[in-house]
Amino acid sequence: MGEKETSDYILQYLSTRLKAYDRDAPDHIALWLQAGLADCGIYSGLYYLIGRNCGLDTQVVNGTIQGISHAWNQIQLDGEWKHVDLAYGRFYYSNPEAERFGYHIP
Repeated sequence: MGEKETSDYILQYLSTRLKAYDRDAPDHIALWLQAGLADCGIYSGLYYLIGRNCGLDTQVVNGTIQGISHAWNQIQLDGEWKHVDLAYGRFYYSNPEAERFGYHIP
């Protein structure tokens, strides 16, 4: 399985097992997983941890989207960094596309 296919598998796994953002969600990652809940920090943290353990070159990005604090990931595929945002369902987009979506890295 190549890097893109591995990443796709992780994205599908997480997106089918977690519901997006809940203000009253638990404060421990194991409880989030049991409850099936996730916010942007949990999504990006899990993608990072699973991706790294599968040999992917990925990182967590902390910034803003349209002025609101947000976390997402970047993955290096074929020598190019692409953005991955499970919370918003946006995958493999470039820096110019990120800017058009309103992402900002301080």
